[in-house]
Amino acid sequence: MGSFMAPLLEETRADLCSALRGIRHAPVAQVIWIQQERTSEFCISFKEPRPAGSYAPKVEDILVLTSRKPTRHIDLDPFVIAVVPPSEDMVDTGTTILIRLLSGKLPVKRQGQKEVIALPLFAVFLINMKTNNHIHDALELKAGILSRWGSSLVERIAEYAPTSGLASDKALDGLEKFKLNTSQQKAVLDCVSAMDEARCWVRLIWGPPGTGKTKAIISLLWSMLKKNRRTLACAPTNTAVVEVASRVLGLLEDESYGGGGKHFSLGNVVLFGNEDRMNVDENLANIFLDWRVYRLVNVAAHWRHYVNGMLELLVKPLAMHSSYLKDVRSERTGDILRLQGVGDAELERRRKLTFKEFFIDNYQCHEEAPRHCFETLRNDLPLPARRFDYLDEILRSLEAFGKLLRSEPERPLGKLFLKNGGWPEFQEARALCLNKLKHLPDWFDLLPSDSSKIEDYILNNATIILCTAASSFNLRRVRDFKPFELLVIDEAAQLKECESLIPLQLGIHRAVLIGDECQLPALVKSKLSAEAGFGRSLFERLCLLGHPKHLLDVQYRMHPEISKFPISSFYCRKVTDGPNVLHRDYERKLLDGPMYGPYSFINIQGGIESSGMHGTSLSNAAEVAAVTRIVQRLSQVDTRSKLSVGVVSPYKAQVRAIQESLALEHDKYCGLSVKIRTVDGFQGAEEDVVIFSAVRANTHGSVGFLSDQRRTNVAQTRAKHCFWILGDAATLSSSRTVWQKIVADAKERGCFYDGNDDKDLCAVVSVAIKQDEVNRLLKMVDARLGICSS
Repeated sequence: MGSFMAPLLEETRADLCSALRGIRHAPVAQVIWIQQERTSEFCISFKEPRPAGSYAPKVEDILVLTSRKPTRHIDLDPFVIAVVPPSEDMVDTGTTILIRLLSGKLPVKRQGQKEVIALPLFAVFLINMKTNNHIHDALELKAGILSRWGSSLVERIAEYAPTSGLASDKALDGLEKFKLNTSQQKAVLDCVSAMDEARCWVRLIWGPPGTGKTKAIISLLWSMLKKNRRTLACAPTNTAVVEVASRVLGLLEDESYGGGGKHFSLGNVVLFGNEDRMNVDENLANIFLDWRVYRLVNVAAHWRHYVNGMLELLVKPLAMHSSYLKDVRSERTGDILRLQGVGDAELERRRKLTFKEFFIDNYQCHEEAPRHCFETLRNDLPLPARRFDYLDEILRSLEAFGKLLRSEPERPLGKLFLKNGGWPEFQEARALCLNKLKHLPDWFDLLPSDSSKIEDYILNNATIILCTAASSFNLRRVRDFKPFELLVIDEAAQLKECESLIPLQLGIHRAVLIGDECQLPALVKSKLSAEAGFGRSLFERLCLLGHPKHLLDVQYRMHPEISKFPISSFYCRKVTDGPNVLHRDYERKLLDGPMYGPYSFINIQGGIESSGMHGTSLSNAAEVAAVTRIVQRLSQVDTRSKLSVGVVSPYKAQVRAIQESLALEHDKYCGLSVKIRTVDGFQGAEEDVVIFSAVRANTHGSVGFLSDQRRTNVAQTRAKHCFWILGDAATLSSSRTVWQKIVADAKERGCFYDGNDDKDLCAVVSVAIKQDEVNRLLKMVDARLGICSS
C-alpha cells in the first residue's frame, strides 16, 4: 500500500497547481472581518449577502487569501495559503469560520500605534483535501488498526489468484419482480447465492452504457435488504450515490416490492455525506442521516411528555378539568391570555368549558402528538417492520377510544370516570389504552438519548448504508461498530485503487464491483502519477489479472444507429440492442432534413481552435454558433413531453463559451432541459438528444486528449434518440486516432453531412467566423500594446 503514497502527494501538488492556473474561474468570497485566535489560526467573516454561487468555505478546503480579487495567477502577489481545519471547536456560523495559515503572512497596515491586518481580503477556493486526506490515512493505517477492522479481503485482492465459477442456480426469491434480463439475472443471483459462502470473495459486474447497471445494483440491494444482510453501497461521486439512493427510496415506498411499511421500513436504509454536494431534497431527507438524527432527537426529548400527558388525561380527567377551570377563571391568567391576543368572547368560552368539551379537546390533542412521534420512529429507526407492531396497537387503541367518544355525543362523560361508571365498552377501551401506554417505556429504551449515540445506533443497525467511498472513512468513528457483510461499489472503474481501500478496510469479506473499464477512469492531473498507474481502479486491475466478470450484454438506451459504432469499436460486438430501442417508435424526427437523423457527423468548416489569453483550454467560435442555433431550433419543436438536450465537449473553455452563448437566448428555449458539460462531467448521464462539439480545427491533425478512446466512448454513448457530432472533418480524419475511424464510418454509413448544406446553419457559422477573426485581431493589437485583456 505504501507504493500509492508518493503518487498521492504528487497528485495533490498537481491539483493545487491546476487550481492556481485556473484561478480566474475559482469561487471567491470577500473577507470583511478577521481576528487572531491562536498562532496561525484566525476567525474570519464574509461580506453579506453573498451573491448566488459565490464561495462558501467547507471543512478541509485549501484556500488562498489575497488583497485583490484575482483574474490571473500573477495577481496572487502576495498571497497566503490557508486551510479550514476539521476542529471540534471550529467556529462556523455560515458567515464566520476558523482558518489555519499554511504559508505566508497576512498583509498588515499601521493603525495608530499598532499593526492590524489589512482589509479587505479575498478568500479564493483552490481544492478540498477531504478525499485525499482519507486516502492518506487509509494508506498509513498501522498493522494493529488494520487487524482491528479486518484485512482478509484486502490481502486476498493483493495476493489475487484466478478462481473459477460464476454460475448459480439459486431460486429468484422475489427478484422476478425486477424483470431482469438473462445477463442481469445471472450476475445478481451469483452475488446473492455467494453470500452463503464462508470464504472471502470479489465479484465483478461489467456494465457497458445503457445495459441496466443501476437496475442490477438496486435489485441486489433489495435482496440484501430482504435477507437482512448488512451492506455498504459506495460510489466515487455524490451524484452516483444519490442516483442509487433515489432508486432504493422508490422501492421502499412501493408496496409491491415490500415497501410502504409492508416488510421494510425507511429506517433500514440510510444515506450520509455532504448535504450540499448531494443536493438533498425533501424526498432524500427521509433517509439522510443528519435529518434522521434531528427528527429522532426531538422524539427522544418529547415522547415521555406526550405519553404522560395522555396517561394523566385517562386516569384523572375530572381533577384536571377542575384545576383548568380554577386557573382559567383567575384574573392573572385572564390578563396573560389577553396579552397573547385572546379576545373576551374566547376567554368567556374557555371559562365555561364543560367537562365533556374539555376532555374531547384534550384527547384529540394528546392523540395527535403520539401519532406524529410514532410515525417518526417507524420511518427513522432501523428496525424490522414487525417491531413496530406494538406502536400500531397503541395507535389503533387510541383511535378506537376516540371513535367511541364521538359515537354517542349526548352521553355525559363525567360519571364514566367514577367508580362503577358504567358503559362497559368505554371502560374496556380505556383500560386497553392505559395498559398499552404504561408498557411503552420498555419499548422506548431502544432509543438513545443524545444525537451522537442516535447517530451511532442508526449506523450500527441500518441494513443498507449509502455514501461515497471517501465518506465511508467516517464509519471508523462509530462506537462498537458492527461490520458489514457486503460491500457494493458502483462506478468502480472510476474509483482509484487506493481510494477503494477506504471502504475495504472496514472488516468486509465480500465485495461486488460494478463498472466499465472501457469508460473514463478516475481523473489524474499529474503526468507522473498517471504514468505510475495512480488512476487505475481495482476493477481494472482485477480484469487485467484475469478475474472473471459478468457482462451485462443488452443495451436499452441508444438508438441502433447511435450504438453501432461504440458496440463494434469498444465492446467487440458483445453487446446487443434491446427490443425497446429496436422498435420503430424509438426513432425521433425532431428537425427537418436527413442531417438531423438519429446519428450524424456535421462537418463545420472554417472554425479555428483557440485558447484564451490566460488559459490552456480550447474553444471554437464556429462550433459555438452552430450548437447555439441547433438548440434554438430544437426549442421550437412541439413535443408531447419536455425534451432533454445534452451539449458535450472535451474542453472546459468550449463548455463555458456555449453556456454564455445559450444564456443570452435562455428565454427562447425554456421548453427544453439543456445540460452543458465536459465529457468527463457527462459520464453516467443520458439525454434524449446529445450534441457533441469536437473543437479541434488545425492543419496538422492534432486532437490532444480527444484521442483517448475511453473519453470518446463516453461521448458517443450518452444519447437516447439523436446524437449529432459537430467537428472539423479534415482535422479529425487526419489525426490517426479513433476519430479518423469515426469520420470514415459516418461517410460509409451515409451519416456524414456538410454544415454548409444547411443554409441557416451556414449563415450563423459564417458570422461567428468573421467575428472571431475580428476578436483575434483585437487581441493581437492589445498584446503588442502591452494591454492585458481580461
